[in-house]
Amino acid sequence: MQPNYDAMTNEQETSLLWTIMQEEGFNPLDNNDVNAVLREELNDAVIAAYQAENDDDTLSGLTQDVFESLLEDEVGKMKDGIFSFGYVYSELKEQFYNAILDRWVEENPTLAYPITYIEVSNDPKSRSISDDDLCASCALLAYCPGENSVCRKVAGEYDADWPAEFDEDGYAVECDQFIDIADGGTNWVLPEGECA
Repeated sequence: MQPNYDAMTNEQETSLLWTIMQEEGFNPLDNNDVNAVLREELNDAVIAAYQAENDDDTLSGLTQDVFESLLEDEVGKMKDGIFSFGYVYSELKEQFYNAILDRWVEENPTLAYPITYIEVSNDPKSRSISDDDLCASCALLAYCPGENSVCRKVAGEYDADWPAEFDEDGYAVECDQFIDIADGGTNWVLPEGECA
């Protein structure tokens, strides 16, 4: 089953982009196109910051190195506010798009792989999963307690195999796709009208 990326909101996308940039220690000024936009947009702020620190109306001491340092300070103060300038957001989103998509799926598996109880019941890849199985605590499982369940990664994909490794008794013992259920979350898929 292919992830339903249309369920990702603009707010989620923006938040994930900023989070990933922070985690990777990425300086937006290292992107040449973004640097050009921010240099133009923040020019006045950089000059004002320089003049606030120096008695130099002619800006004779505002060397390239000083400008770069002050520009970096201004960008740091703005945080994700830089996304509002020109095409900064679209440029950075393109650079980190795959990471954004992967993280969104990891954090929102039930939105990424929506599935109904009927679809689980009719899926040829569905199988019985006991409540002490590794899969039972995975957010990617469309879990139907007492009935067959299916991994959202393989639902509807006839040529795909469950990503988990099963022992001789049929229990999942290892899976490199495992995503722990978030606090307060659930992976249960129940008949319409029933509550977990």
